[in-house]
Amino acid sequence: MRFTHTLACLLFFCSIANAQLVDIVRLEYTKVPSAGSDFDFSRQRFAFNYPVKLKDEKYIFFGLEYNAIDLNFNDSVPNFDQTKTDEFRLLDINLTYTFKMNENWRFAARLVPGFSSNLETNEFLFDDTFISGTVVFIKDKKASKDVPKPYRVIVGMAYSNTSGFIFPIPFISYYKKFHPKWSYNLGVPTTNLQYHASERFRLKMLAQLDGFTSNLQEGLLINDERFADRIRMNLLLLGLRYEYKLTHNIEMYLNTTHSVRSRIELRATRENIFSFAKRKVFNFTGGIRLKI
Repeated sequence: MRFTHTLACLLFFCSIANAQLVDIVRLEYTKVPSAGSDFDFSRQRFAFNYPVKLKDEKYIFFGLEYNAIDLNFNDSVPNFDQTKTDEFRLLDINLTYTFKMNENWRFAARLVPGFSSNLETNEFLFDDTFISGTVVFIKDKKASKDVPKPYRVIVGMAYSNTSGFIFPIPFISYYKKFHPKWSYNLGVPTTNLQYHASERFRLKMLAQLDGFTSNLQEGLLINDERFADRIRMNLLLLGLRYEYKLTHNIEMYLNTTHSVRSRIELRATRENIFSFAKRKVFNFTGGIRLKI
């Protein structure tokens, strides 16, 4: 069980390093239908990062990410008041600083304070706040003309107050385009294989984590016995991603995935007091993003 949680966190952190640090604008919609599961899940996501160029290849990014989540359980989960778990709002405010260390390596550090809550009281509480951070070193040779097989290396550490771990998690990501039509990304443990059909279209086999952690204002009574103050949902997904470039920097994408593991936990502090897990969960995500 501990290995599965660690795997999920590493997937999440690698996702931060590979995607969120390079997106200027991202609009996304995710749907997990209830067929074959005890719940259905939908999310609308908006992310924005504004770059400010300093001198000597130094940049500061000011950004935010907003998520509106709807989570509905079916009648097989009758152990709590479901009206307190049907809507969640998440907002992250992030500050990223990056500079070029030398001709090969770039450093980036990201601090992300935010809140995640069901807003049962219709106001923000201290327990709604979370904080995350990422530190990475990047060697990017994807666009180098003097490199016959473009590659990128990312190594670093990350910490997320929403992951359930009280210590930083290390990770590594290695990308290489070994053929004009093929590339791969090997990570710890994120791995994908990409087929570059053309300059505009790519097909990717991927593994990824989806889900969220949120505060439950005023607590949630479980089985008329104990109160939960946190909800956590993790989806470990395998599937396909279709990417199409509208322009050099604007890209549309669609993910169709199936869960290896899906789990929802209701927790008191760091103790799990109620949970259920399913495997037959399909996830459909579509979006558009403006990249650097």
